Amino acid sequence: MQPTHAILFKQSPFQNKAGQDGLELALTLATFEQPVELFFKGLGIQQLLKELTGEPAGRKTYTAAFKLLELYDIEAVYVYQPSLAQLNVTPEQLAIDVTVLTPSQWHQKLKSQNRVLSF
Repeated sequence: MQPTHAILFKQSPFQNKAGQDGLELALTLATFEQPVELFFKGLGIQQLLKELTGEPAGRKTYTAAFKLLELYDIEAVYVYQPSLAQLNVTPEQLAIDVTVLTPSQWHQKLKSQNRVLSF
């Protein structure tokens, strides 16, 4: 069985290049048929908002590339439910389909990963 890679997005988009780097890593791993699952927590959830642009921060908008995940066979995308509530965001406001996890589900899912990489 191949090791699974969890990529954890915790930072606001455009705060720095971390989110873009995480997305590029996910797509690269998937290109080489490595199992990848994406996790979004805290301000990292903002990367998935439908109405997000990078212009106010003076950065290129990379977040539209999240819509390409299916083409790379990345189907496991998880969002931390308490973070959604804290940011007052609903799954319908996100640009892609996600699975919302409770805290216990979140910890169990992350614990099952072979590698967790944070961005």
